[in-house]
Amino acid sequence: MRFFTSFLLLSIVATALPVFAQQDTSDFVIRVFGAEDVVAPTTPTLLAATPIAIDQIDLTWTTSTDNFVVSGYAVSRDGLHIATTSLTTYSDTGLTASTTYTYSVRAFDPSFNYSSSSNLLSATTPDNPSPPAGDISNQSTSARIV
Repeated sequence: MRFFTSFLLLSIVATALPVFAQQDTSDFVIRVFGAEDVVAPTTPTLLAATPIAIDQIDLTWTTSTDNFVVSGYAVSRDGLHIATTSLTTYSDTGLTASTTYTYSVRAFDPSFNYSSSSNLLSATTPDNPSPPAGDISNQSTSARIV
């Protein structure tokens, strides 16, 4: 029994040693080629803010350029960020009828360098259409079928 216990202990130590003996002593070096992107994209020009419906205004702006690439555009309504898009158009929906909204746009690149804000454009959603005079939609009619 003593031989078996010693053999078992020796087997466990012998198999465990290679695991503990493995150590990676090589250095890990990261090399980055190129320069850090610190240049902001050009400022987009907001071309149009067009009321489409009582609850929607569509925006269009010019494409920005960057020394690397433009990732997208941040759209603001009344000074608050409302959307991010990679397109040069945006449909702002869920608005209130007969209300004026003011918009601006900023471009950004992958390093999150932001352009300055575009020009401001305002647009007013149309009024709710009122029913025509003499509307009989709320009146009931009856007919006798013979």
